[in-house]
Amino acid sequence: MKRERQRQLHELKQEVMRLSEEANTLQRELKLQKSLKQ
Repeated sequence: MKRERQRQLHELKQEVMRLSEEANTLQRELKLQKSLKQ
């Protein structure tokens, strides 16, 4: 039971890291689009 919980935690952490990388990429694209419009 405890091992299963640790595995779920590990998967959650990986998902969070993936999402934050995605967010960073989106922020960069947004900045690019804004600078292109000006």
